[in-house]
Amino acid sequence: MSDIFPLIDKLAFLTFIVATMLGTGLRLTVQQIWEPLRNTRLIVLSLVANFVLVPLFVYLLLQIVPLSEPIKDGFIIMAIAAGPPALPKLAQIVKGNVAFSTGLMMLLMFGTIIYMPIVLPLVLQGVQVNSWEIAKPLLFLMLSPLAIGLFIKAKFAAIASSFQPIVSKISSAGLFLGLAVRLAVHF
Repeated sequence: MSDIFPLIDKLAFLTFIVATMLGTGLRLTVQQIWEPLRNTRLIVLSLVANFVLVPLFVYLLLQIVPLSEPIKDGFIIMAIAAGPPALPKLAQIVKGNVAFSTGLMMLLMFGTIIYMPIVLPLVLQGVQVNSWEIAKPLLFLMLSPLAIGLFIKAKFAAIASSFQPIVSKISSAGLFLGLAVRLAVHF
């Protein structure tokens, strides 16, 4: 029975990520995603925050808080891997700018593919990182559903409009199920 919870957790979060990206593509156009990225100051500040300030903050925090090496390594990896797939969904939940969060997530995703293989071996001894191994899940689980959604929105706007609310609900269900299972397992 306990083997079923990790499987449900993985499937729930996989559903969440794919449905979030597909739903975002069904909701937006390429132009809507591109438009907020023209704000150079906002983009530079966002990139500096994600690729410099967050890793630096986590590094300094780990100098103060005593944790075991595997946990420290996990925090370092998470700090260096910018561009969470939940960014568009979080923007949607708080009624923020979904177009900007999607464009920023894409920039962070591509930045991580370049940044992580360079930085991670510098901060974790003996680690080798392959860019393709980082890019593969990002491209297949995030970029592909987003591109499919954008294509459907561009070519079949009426279909996109009718399916987007359903896909959004599937995304939310995946998120809540994953969080519930994770909480249940840890308690």
